[in-house]
Amino acid sequence: MDDFTKIFLTYNYGEAKDLAKAFLTLISAILVFSITFSDKVVNFQNASRRTRVLLTLSWVLFVGAIVLCGISLLFYYNSLWLAVHCAWNCTAPLFGVIRPSPTRVLVIGNNCILLAGMSFVLGLIALVLSAISSIRDISPVKVDIPADETGED
Repeated sequence: MDDFTKIFLTYNYGEAKDLAKAFLTLISAILVFSITFSDKVVNFQNASRRTRVLLTLSWVLFVGAIVLCGISLLFYYNSLWLAVHCAWNCTAPLFGVIRPSPTRVLVIGNNCILLAGMSFVLGLIALVLSAISSIRDISPVKVDIPADETGED
C-alpha cells in the first residue's frame, strides 16, 4: 500500500466511519426513547391533532436520519474499496464506467451525514414542539376552596 492509502484508511475512512456509527446509535436511542414514552409525555391517544402530527413528524425525521446514516456508511465502505483495490488516480474503466476517486466518494458520504444531522435536529425540534403542544392541550384543573380555609375573616 502506498502512503496515501495508509493515511486515507487511518484518518479519512476510520474517523468518518466511527462518526457515522456513533451518530446512528444516538439517533436510534432517541427514536426508541420517544416511541416508548410517547404515552407518558404526550398522551398520544388523547392528544390534539397538532401534537400527534408533530410527534409523528419527529419520528419520520429520525427514521430519515437513520437511513441517511446507513447510506453514508455504504459510501464510506465504497471509498475504502476504491482506496484499497484501485490505484489512487485510477481512471481505468470498470465494466465500462470510470471509477471515481476515494475522496469523492467519501465526500458524498460526508454529505449524507450532514443531511442526517439536519434531519436529526429538525426531529428534535419537532419532538420538543410536540411536548410543548401537549402541555398546552392540558386544561387546568379547577379546585374549589371552601371559604373558611382561605384565611379571610
